[in-house]
Amino acid sequence: MRLAIPTVVVALLVIPALAWAQQTPKACFSIVMDLQMRQASDASINETHHVEIAYRPGMIGDKEGIYTSLTPTDCNFAAMRPGEIRRFAMYSIHGSATGRQGSVAVNARIDDPGRDSGYIRAELTRKASGATLSFRIRAVPPGNAEEYIGVCAAQGWEPSPPQFDLTNDELAHVSTVHKTLSLRMPNGENGCTGTGTALLNGH
Repeated sequence: MRLAIPTVVVALLVIPALAWAQQTPKACFSIVMDLQMRQASDASINETHHVEIAYRPGMIGDKEGIYTSLTPTDCNFAAMRPGEIRRFAMYSIHGSATGRQGSVAVNARIDDPGRDSGYIRAELTRKASGATLSFRIRAVPPGNAEEYIGVCAAQGWEPSPPQFDLTNDELAHVSTVHKTLSLRMPNGENGCTGTGTALLNGH
């Protein structure tokens, strides 16, 4: 028992040091989401969102996931083994939204490279052949426009979870990847329907 306290002290000192020493990795890819939503019973009440998010490999100190100093922080996915999972945090986020009710339109923006940094928002799972890249759909915060923006965006999208299927060749040349995913919002708890697209761009 006498060894327990020094061990804990060392751990408390070493783990933050590792997090500090680990350089923030560069972004591996970005996803651009264009979302159009409206009240199913009244198309004049609607909102549109355009969001661009860059993702970097997860690392020590992130809010979700378990990492060590040996966790890969590069964008080399071709070397992943089947069943291996790599998680990605938001590196930057930029976007705009417009909410309309009849002739009244209100805008909101998000333009913060550090917003939500450290939160895991995408996951790459290696398959026997290729991989799947799942991600979370992110809308623009309404700010002071909650009456116009955010009601529809709070509903879920299909497919759930949204994901891109990647081939072995795309994993080996991720910087050249450009793929589009169609999104659909079925009529839900807030009475909204919608359509959208997600565009994956390798870096």
